[in-house]
Amino acid sequence: MKLVALAMMGGLSALLCLCGCKKKSPDTGTPAVDNTAAANPSGDGSKPSAPAPSAPGPVATAPYNPKLKPPPPGPPVVINGVTINVQNAERALATASWDANVALGDLRTALRYEDFRTALGNLQKAASDPSVNEDQKNALAQVMQEIKQAAAAQRR
Repeated sequence: MKLVALAMMGGLSALLCLCGCKKKSPDTGTPAVDNTAAANPSGDGSKPSAPAPSAPGPVATAPYNPKLKPPPPGPPVVINGVTINVQNAERALATASWDANVALGDLRTALRYEDFRTALGNLQKAASDPSVNEDQKNALAQVMQEIKQAAAAQRR
């Protein structure tokens, strides 16, 4: 983008943007281009269909950015021959608060490095959130039990 100063009068200046875009200003008298035909190739003149709705039910969002949602559940993690179904906790907390999801967010990283103490701390922090209901706490408790089994199976 290139800015060019057009005039300088009494401390005020006008700038012209030379960005190379092909937009015409509305005061030039040229008609606006109708892009509805390009968006709707059927040519029947109706409006394009609305996008498909997302997952049913409420989804936790970031407090200051409602478009930021938790990532989808990933695959189960296998450590020391024990399968840890982390996706159960991730699915259960999809409707919990953002803070509970943030506490659960570091769980996979802790499991990747086999840091079971941090993983259990993250699950306990997520379970102590006031927005977590009993079903969600049961899912978190199940994952905690699987992590404890993996920690017990670890070689010393």
